[in-house]
Amino acid sequence: MIFGTLIFLGAGCAKEAAVVPQATNTEPPKQEAVAPPQDHVPATEKKFQGNGFSFIYPAEYTADDRGLWTAEGYKQHISPPAVCDTCQIPEIEIKSVASNASLDQKIIADFSLSGATLKEMSKKTGIPYEEVKIGENTFVKISVSENFDVTGYYAKSGNIVVGFRVYWDEKDSEVLKNIISTLKFE
Repeated sequence: MIFGTLIFLGAGCAKEAAVVPQATNTEPPKQEAVAPPQDHVPATEKKFQGNGFSFIYPAEYTADDRGLWTAEGYKQHISPPAVCDTCQIPEIEIKSVASNASLDQKIIADFSLSGATLKEMSKKTGIPYEEVKIGENTFVKISVSENFDVTGYYAKSGNIVVGFRVYWDEKDSEVLKNIISTLKFE
């Protein structure tokens, strides 16, 4: 799935065709690919700027310090009904922290699991995890079922750990993977 009308190529340089005039009038103009500025974001998308990282997300979402919200979810978040167990959970929860701890340790702490490493945790609990390459980053994907089914994708660069979490299996979608694929550490 591609957001907007730009196609992301290779190292993230989106290219659009542009007519470039030639030095002489005897030759027809050539079509050449011209890379727009690196921070170019189509109107159908927005850029989330975190502390040491950024990513692109569809414009129909609203972003805040908890994550990305649908329009209806954000309305319920800011004006919750009297009874609502899920109004404080964004569509896509964003977790980020600067830490010298290992990625394994941050994931284990984030889910309040036991074990010093993911391998040890998985052996003790039976909770599976896997490394997946999405975009320019390798993420650890983990799914935990407690009160809700929670799937998280975590990546680390330097001392910055970024996690994308969704609640309920059906939200582990192509839209989520497209957002994750745009993660850039700065």
